[in-house]
Amino acid sequence: MNTPQRLTPIHPSLKQYSLIAALLFVVTLVEFLIILPEGLQGHHWTYTPLIGLSAIKFAAVVLFYMHLKFDQRLLTWVFMAGLGLSLALGLALLSLSGAFDPPPREFAKIPPIQTYCPMPEGCDPVVVAEATIAPIVDPAVEREISAGKEIFLTGTGEGTATPCSTCHIITGVPGTVGILGPDLTHIGSEAATRRSGMSAAEYLEESITDPETFSPEGVDRAIPGLMLSSHTAGLTDADVDALVQFLLSQE
Repeated sequence: MNTPQRLTPIHPSLKQYSLIAALLFVVTLVEFLIILPEGLQGHHWTYTPLIGLSAIKFAAVVLFYMHLKFDQRLLTWVFMAGLGLSLALGLALLSLSGAFDPPPREFAKIPPIQTYCPMPEGCDPVVVAEATIAPIVDPAVEREISAGKEIFLTGTGEGTATPCSTCHIITGVPGTVGILGPDLTHIGSEAATRRSGMSAAEYLEESITDPETFSPEGVDRAIPGLMLSSHTAGLTDADVDALVQFLLSQE
């Protein structure tokens, strides 16, 4: 009597599926931990672990979810050879493009220019001459602008309010993702034209403390009643001044 032969499984078991799913989750989590911190974004040394983790995920998917592990061994080697070739090509292109050792950009080669001198008569004449190229900003104003930016992003200063960034966007300022209210990317230069008889600072202050009073016409997403004074009622006068200075700096 012929003994029946045990058939080789043609797909993973439930346990194997579960283990591979857990592996893919952990690898993806590690990838996010590498790319999520803003300070790590763009650093060339992150490429190597990301490429390695991607290769692990790719191999796990094709071997188990695409059943390549259970096909003929020759097919597995052909498939993995293609993966190795594409990986080598990608690394070669990254290397040739200088991605692993990027040269400094042109603006980074320019030496910093001193933009503020509290006592011009005591400053180096060369530095003073260079400082005229860039606008002179009082450090106190810079601190106020920085405080206003924090209030815009988080709603927290001396008081508290709804973060402006939940409804408004400012291109170039990370963390401003709101698209419900008007785009404030160039509000510093546009504010003076919004309401006749008001300066830019006066218009911005009124828009923050009493937004129901006036809604500009012809401005995208400037919807009457959308912003309420209750959103900013918790801010102190100093908070409002800082927020106005920050918005005025957005030209």
